[in-house]
Amino acid sequence: MATRQDVETGIASIENNGNNKAEKVRGVLTTLLDYTENQDNASDLNPFSFNNKGKPVKDKSKAILLYSFKGFEEFTVNLTFKMIVGSNNRGRLSFPLEAAALPVIKEIIQTKNMFFIVPFFRKPAGVTTNFPIAVNGVGMGLSITEPNFLELNFPFPLKKDDGVFTSIQLHSPAQFKLE
Repeated sequence: MATRQDVETGIASIENNGNNKAEKVRGVLTTLLDYTENQDNASDLNPFSFNNKGKPVKDKSKAILLYSFKGFEEFTVNLTFKMIVGSNNRGRLSFPLEAAALPVIKEIIQTKNMFFIVPFFRKPAGVTTNFPIAVNGVGMGLSITEPNFLELNFPFPLKKDDGVFTSIQLHSPAQFKLE
């Protein structure tokens, strides 16, 4: 198997004045291919991706959620989501996830409730624009529950049209797993 040094030596042997035989150049290129194709690029990372493909899921209070989970099994997940409250409620929302996502996500989100500061949008009373006006960072609890739900918990009541649009990255290697 060729080494990086073999490739560098072969490249250095090509003459600058253009007086190189095709056989020599072909030999250097073959050495380069041997080096690059025989590298151990194997990885024990298993990628996954779950999302609701642009079709919002709803909770009982008519809140809607668009979500995307992407990452590597037992290692890391990026959750990007947009949530809009459908009607006033006490601050706890529960959205169905696709069943296949639950075991994969639960390996990374290992605690009952994780807390994050997220951008929170609220339209002030009487505003009729299509975009949120007030933006604050608020604490939000996130948990994955049986049989296959994503729960979002806020420390205050939510009003119709409140929302969150953010991305959360979680890295949880196996050695961090708590029993």
